[in-house]
Amino acid sequence: MAGRFITVKVHEGLSEDANKYMSSIFYINLLLSAIILLALAVVTAFLPDLINIPEALVGDVQALFAMLGVSSVLGLMTGVISVGAFIRNRLDITNIRNVVGSFIRVILMLLLFGLFVPHLWYIGLTVIVMDVYIIGSNYYFYRLLTPELHVKWKYFDFKYVKEVTA
Repeated sequence: MAGRFITVKVHEGLSEDANKYMSSIFYINLLLSAIILLALAVVTAFLPDLINIPEALVGDVQALFAMLGVSSVLGLMTGVISVGAFIRNRLDITNIRNVVGSFIRVILMLLLFGLFVPHLWYIGLTVIVMDVYIIGSNYYFYRLLTPELHVKWKYFDFKYVKEVTA
């Protein structure tokens, strides 16, 4: 949702308003991420009490659950920086990046499951590695395509958060 508001302001030539949307959403997402991480830690610790997990797989399932949760939080924390390609109508870059990320994930998964004793948490590890690649490329293209946008605390305004979520 924030991408739409940021894009409109950029195309209207209102960079300061675009920065306010961007920064406000970024910092609210950081707050939500911290809350989710806290809940994730509690749920992960008590996961065997919440769902039926075979005793031999408890550690693997907890690690997988934690990694997939961290992956979701990483996406929430950094989602707003993915707007660069959208703003400049370069969704081809996003699609190419996704294909490369999927290729990295498949190769890593084949290597892990092929060379080592299988564990469920390998799936979570490959997802996090792919996320790091996606976040890095998002940041690179965000800086390359939208140099006028900056995330800064001075731009934070809760009014912009309310407008996006209303």
